[in-house]
Amino acid sequence: MYDVIVLGSGVMGSAAAYHLARAGQRVLVLEQFAIDHQNGSSIDASRIFRHAYDHPAYVGLARAAYPMWRALEDEAGVRLMQYTGALDFGKAGAPTLQAFKATLADTGVPHDWLTPAEVRQRFPQFRLDDDMMALYHADAGYLAAEACVLALADMAQKHGATFQTNTRVEGVQAGADSVTLRAGAATFSAARLVITAGSWTPQILSQLDLTLPLLPTRQQVLYFGTQDIRQFEPEHFPVFIAHGSPWYYGLPSVNGSGLKTAIHNTENGVHPDTMPRTIDPEHIEVVRAFLRRHLPLADGRLRSSRTCLYTMTPDEHFIVDRHPRYAHIVIGAGFSGHGFKFGILIGRILADLALDGATAHDISLFSVGRFL
Repeated sequence: MYDVIVLGSGVMGSAAAYHLARAGQRVLVLEQFAIDHQNGSSIDASRIFRHAYDHPAYVGLARAAYPMWRALEDEAGVRLMQYTGALDFGKAGAPTLQAFKATLADTGVPHDWLTPAEVRQRFPQFRLDDDMMALYHADAGYLAAEACVLALADMAQKHGATFQTNTRVEGVQAGADSVTLRAGAATFSAARLVITAGSWTPQILSQLDLTLPLLPTRQQVLYFGTQDIRQFEPEHFPVFIAHGSPWYYGLPSVNGSGLKTAIHNTENGVHPDTMPRTIDPEHIEVVRAFLRRHLPLADGRLRSSRTCLYTMTPDEHFIVDRHPRYAHIVIGAGFSGHGFKFGILIGRILADLALDGATAHDISLFSVGRFL
């Protein structure tokens, strides 16, 4: 019998296993695919990290998480973070853009409020409409996502955690002070369970007397060739978010990948086992139209593409809490397409909740109770 079973080895699960193993726990991680698989949410070469948010709680979490990523870099001997700065732009009065600006001001994060002409002078790749404004803050960039997951899993195993892959959990049973998981003919037991199953979480929770409004959505990520690749490399190009309906986001070309661009899709639920894994041709043209308007040098050949999953909550805030009935079961879910940057810290918080029932970090925004 293990002390803790972690269900799912994406960034949140691998981080939880890392912190639990460092705390001396006997940890088993069960993963239905391989470590660093391509079927879930914790995939791809780069994910945005930033302080710009519409709620100060996320700024506090960012300030706690980023030094932890740096410490993991040192421990694992792998570079995981690349600072590029971040540019948020949209109509000058866009509510989310104004909220981001207010939060940065209220939390003391240095930033600039730029006109379209000032953006073009600083970042000539961008073309903003005359009625737009942009918010820039330098303390942002991207995480090497797949390398982050692998580093967390490697270090978790170094500290004693066991990872069992290609093991799909089909049954979960909670006792008064234990849990038993069934995968085919095998069963696994532990005193505590941490659920970090991504878009498969609803199926697990349904066996534990809990229904939460978690909506898996399909994301279509595109990599475009550019007319001048140097201008889109990390040294010259910031990560960006275009505020509108819908939101677009983008990241620099990494090792010649091309400009990464996608629509932040928060609607139209899918099942993670059956969602289409190819890109819709019309989606490519929609994104290309955005590039022609705002990043004309990036309107080049589509170099590659991939799909992944978000798991949305109605308010787009996370769920990080103990099960309301089974206190020895902890849930990390609903990261709504913006959780990766906090992964190493969320793992620590999940470990705190599993071992101590509480955490020093402010997670009041992420309570299960808001949906009950």
